Amino acid sequence: MKKHEITPALEALKAVKVNKIGDDKFKKALIADYVTLVKEKKNLEDEIAAIKTTHLSPFEKEQEEIAQLQQELQTETERTKQVEIAREINSHKDYFEAFRAFNKAVEELGKEEIHLGGLDQVKFIDEMDKQGFELGLIEAVFPMFN
Repeated sequence: MKKHEITPALEALKAVKVNKIGDDKFKKALIADYVTLVKEKKNLEDEIAAIKTTHLSPFEKEQEEIAQLQQELQTETERTKQVEIAREINSHKDYFEAFRAFNKAVEELGKEEIHLGGLDQVKFIDEMDKQGFELGLIEAVFPMFN
């Protein structure tokens, strides 16, 4: 399972009624994987924050200026002033380069693999069938199956 798949899986698993799962071994495996996903999500958030600090903290003032200029651009009605504001926004090349590097680093981080206990797909479907479920649940948790 890749790190960028954690949040959709956690959101989908919130709908699972754990107390309706009859197989205790499967229930424990599902709970263990859920706990691992919660931990990995927290680690991912921390890693993203560190990447943000590395790439974007030198540009905090510039980022505020750009945000203010973007607001001005949205409210400005005169075409020549819009062009002038857009030109000023686009002049912040170093910031936009750093922002692209931040996005690329986050994307690469999201591609990293995490390892779970390996839920049995057939058992999962059997247990979910007992409680009624939406097919979107399977799509979101599919990466959890081995």
